[in-house]
Amino acid sequence: VAIPQINLYFTNQVSESENYDEIGIRYNCIRLASNLDQDDLTRQISSYCMSESSLKFHIENDNSFQTFSFADLAKMNITSEDLYFWSTPIDITEEYQFYLQSNDSSLAKKIFYNCTLPRFGSMCQYEFCYYHENYSSLYEMIFSYYVDYLYDPTNLTCYTHLKCNRGYSPACLDWTEICDGKVDCLDGEYDEEHCWELEFNECKPNEYQCDNGLCVPNEFVEDDPMNFDCIDGSDEQLQTDYVSSEVYTIEPTFGYEDLMCKQISLTSSCLISRRLILMYSLFSIKDNNVSNECWSAYKCYFAIRTAEHPYITFNVINQECIPIIKDECPDMLYVPNIPVFFGHIYTAYKKNELSHPLRIEPPYLCSNKSFYDDSLSLVLETVLNNTMCFKVSRFTSWQTAGTPDFVQRFERSMNDIFRQIRQIHSITNFPLHRCNQSHLYQCRNSSKCILFRRLINGVTDCPYNDDENISEDTNPQLFAQVKHKYYKCHVTNKSIPQMALFNNDCDCESDEYDFCEDLDDYGNFTRRTISFQTICDGFQELYPIMIDGKNQTDETECEQWECDNMYTQCDKIWNCLDGKDEMNCDYSLPPLINCSSDYRMCVTLDTYKLT
Repeated sequence: VAIPQINLYFTNQVSESENYDEIGIRYNCIRLASNLDQDDLTRQISSYCMSESSLKFHIENDNSFQTFSFADLAKMNITSEDLYFWSTPIDITEEYQFYLQSNDSSLAKKIFYNCTLPRFGSMCQYEFCYYHENYSSLYEMIFSYYVDYLYDPTNLTCYTHLKCNRGYSPACLDWTEICDGKVDCLDGEYDEEHCWELEFNECKPNEYQCDNGLCVPNEFVEDDPMNFDCIDGSDEQLQTDYVSSEVYTIEPTFGYEDLMCKQISLTSSCLISRRLILMYSLFSIKDNNVSNECWSAYKCYFAIRTAEHPYITFNVINQECIPIIKDECPDMLYVPNIPVFFGHIYTAYKKNELSHPLRIEPPYLCSNKSFYDDSLSLVLETVLNNTMCFKVSRFTSWQTAGTPDFVQRFERSMNDIFRQIRQIHSITNFPLHRCNQSHLYQCRNSSKCILFRRLINGVTDCPYNDDENISEDTNPQLFAQVKHKYYKCHVTNKSIPQMALFNNDCDCESDEYDFCEDLDDYGNFTRRTISFQTICDGFQELYPIMIDGKNQTDETECEQWECDNMYTQCDKIWNCLDGKDEMNCDYSLPPLINCSSDYRMCVTLDTYKLT
C-alpha cells in the first residue's frame, strides 16, 4: 500500500537575532512537482513553507515516538536512503550521510525522531489537519485540499505600482491588465503607456516570439497543451479563450496563474471569480439623475438580482422590468454608467428598443474620442452627456434561452463587441510615423499598422481581416515576404497558413482517395511518414509528392537501394518481394518443413497449409 512521503527542507534553525524573517527566509518547506494532474510535462517545483522560524514557538517533546542517535542508527546498518524513505527531513538525512562518511563524533549524539504519519518533521511536530489514510502521495493530499477549498475571493488583488483609477469599487488594476492592448485606467493610459515598444522587441534565433512580443525558448513551444510558457498562452495551440472559460484555479502553478486571457472586455485575468466581481460591480455606479427604480429595472433586464427583483425569469423581465424602464427611465442612458471599452467608450441603450425579453439589443457606442474607421459602418445617432453615440450596423441582437443569466445577457454581448472593436483599435501611443517602415504592414482602408510578424498568425488584427488573407495572386510581393508562414499543399498545390495545419479542417482539400494531408489523424500520419525499413521495399506507402518537377514516393530511385542488404538480410522479414533477403538464413530453430536452399516456406491461400 502506497503512503505519502513527506520530506521537509530547510529545517536547520538559525538564530533569531539574524532577523531572517524580515528578509523573506522560509523554514520547514515541503517541495513537490506542480500540476501533475494536468500537465504532460512538469517543470515547476512548488514550495510550501513556514514564514516564521520554529524558534519562536515552544515545541514540547513527544515521548510517544521512538528516538535514535546517529550512532544507534549506524549500528543498526540504517542508511541515509532509509531515512529519506521514512519521510525524514532532508537536512537530517544529509547530516546522517555526512556522519556515515566522516565518522564525525560531534554528530554521534544527534537525535533522529522516528515519526509515524500523519505526524512529520524534525521532532514530529507537524500534522496535516485534513489527512486521511486513503492518500497515496503528498501531491494527492495537496491537490485534494485545493479541490475541496476552491479559491473564491470576495476581494480583489491589486497591482499597486502603477497609478490607476478603474472608476468603481472594488475594481483595481490587475497585473494581467498591463500591456494587454486596452486601456483600463480611466484617469490616463498608464497601463498601456510604453507597451508599443514590445512590438519592436526582437527574439534570438533559438527563441519563439509570443503574441505580446516577449520571448521564450523554442523548446517550450507546443510542448504541453495545458501548460503555457508565454503569459498570453500563444505558445500552445490551446488558446486562452478556452482557459478563461474552463480552467478553475486549483493549485498555484505558473502555467495557469502567470497567464493572461485577453478575450474578455473588462479584465485580462483568467480567474472567473474576478471577472464576475468586476461585472457585477459595474452596476454599482448610478447617475444621480437616474431614479433607483429605473436603475434597478435595468439590473433586472440584465438578470442581476436585487432586493426589488430577487427572482428573475423571462416573465419578470417582460412584465415587470421592461415596463418600469419605459415608465421611469430617460429615453437613453449609459448602462453601465462608466466606460466599458478602452477607458473611454460607453455603452448606451434606448428604452423604446427594449421590447423582447429573449433578445438583447446591441448597445450604442458613445465617446468623446475618435475610436472608429469606415470598417465599423457607424451611423451617428445622437449626443449624450457630451459624447457622440453611434449605432454599429454590424452588431446584431443576441438571442438568449433557458433561465435568465447575467453572463449570458450582458458579459457575452460585451465580449463580442470588444473583440470586434479591438480589430480596429490601434496600439496605444503607437508612433504612426513608423508605419512606412519596411517591416510594418498598413491595414487596408485603415490608419492601423502592424508588424509583419502579426501577419498570418491566426489572429485578426486588421478591420477587414486582410492580415490573415494574403494571396499570391492578389499581392505577390507581400506574399513572397510571408511565404514561410504558408504550407504548400502537395496534392492541390494550394497554399494554406501554417496555423491551419492539423486544425481538424481539411484546408488542403481531399484527393480522389479521400486523403487530406493537413489533417492530423492516423491514416494521414502513415501516408506522410515512413519507417526506414519500408524504403524501397517494393510497396508504395507514401503519397506521391512533387519534388523538382517529379512525383516522388518511398519507392522512387531505388536502383541503388537493394532490398537484400546488410540491414534487411536474415531479419525474419521479407523485404524483397521474392524473399531473397531471407534465403540461407540460420534461425537456430529447425524449420517447420524442409525446403531446399532455393525455396521458401509458404502458405496456400485455399487450404492455409505450409508448402
